[in-house]
Amino acid sequence: MNGIESLLDVKNDKNQFPCPVCKRGFSRKFNMQSHLKTHDTDRVKPYECTYESCNLRFTRKHDLKRHINGIHNSQKEFLCPQCNRNFSRKDAWKRH
Repeated sequence: MNGIESLLDVKNDKNQFPCPVCKRGFSRKFNMQSHLKTHDTDRVKPYECTYESCNLRFTRKHDLKRHINGIHNSQKEFLCPQCNRNFSRKDAWKRH
């Protein structure tokens, strides 16, 4: 197996690093560790959605932007080629 094949094999192994809380699998340890922080109810969430009656808060600015684009602005750029359904997030489309 060459370096590229090895890299692709690791990327495709989504269960190599399972979350100890919810068992969701990740191909990279760093991604699992970042995800693990979402289970911490005491974590600081400085980024607040300002849309009326939304009140959601986020730890990362990136997550707030993704929320606004996907929920409030209805940006759905990922199209399923089999059923033509649109998704705002690539991971949601892949799970579908």
